[in-house]
Amino acid sequence: MILRDTQLIILNYKRLENVLRIAYTFQGFMPILVVNNGNNTKLEVSKVLFHNNEQNKWCIDRWYWANKSKFKYSIILDDDILPTKHCLLKLRKTVEKYPTSLISIYGKNNLEDAKSYEELKDVWCVDKDVDIAVGSCVAVNNDSLKSVFDEYIKPWGTIKRGDDILVSLSMSHFYKTKHKTISTEVELLPEKDVGLNAHKNHKELRWKVLKDFQNLHSFQNN
Repeated sequence: MILRDTQLIILNYKRLENVLRIAYTFQGFMPILVVNNGNNTKLEVSKVLFHNNEQNKWCIDRWYWANKSKFKYSIILDDDILPTKHCLLKLRKTVEKYPTSLISIYGKNNLEDAKSYEELKDVWCVDKDVDIAVGSCVAVNNDSLKSVFDEYIKPWGTIKRGDDILVSLSMSHFYKTKHKTISTEVELLPEKDVGLNAHKNHKELRWKVLKDFQNLHSFQNN
């Protein structure tokens, strides 16, 4: 194992081929947990842990696993992204340097001026401070997450959209910090028409999480 203190958490819904490709790519490189969301897929891959959720607990469930992780860091990975090992090492190195920030490959800016989700500005695979760390491939210090989890995240329950927005805003509000994206390269894997972003109200629901959080906490971005 190279990254012994960092667990890769992959949430699988209906992209099993992608998940297996990711798992075999990083098998033995770092601890891996695959959470099968709402299915009972029986798989055995050496050095990879599998957990089956009886029902779909949506993307927020990956943060619950990070919150109770025994590892120092988690890297949460969508099942349609294949990062390089260098990318994962850089995420790990950067989150060690900035433990109260989320470190991602993808972020959103313009939170202060945006009047809709579409007005948020994409930041992709460059070194930059961001308002929101999108949960595509994101590293978190688990102790920092645990400090905000019960007060900020758990009360929202099993939200169906915007888990990454909720965690980003929670940590920004508590720690008064920005998040960060890194300069790197990743491979995009097939979405297979099951991505949440394909739903017609996807952006509206994500925006609602953002506005509800701001109203609840009188949020000011620092």
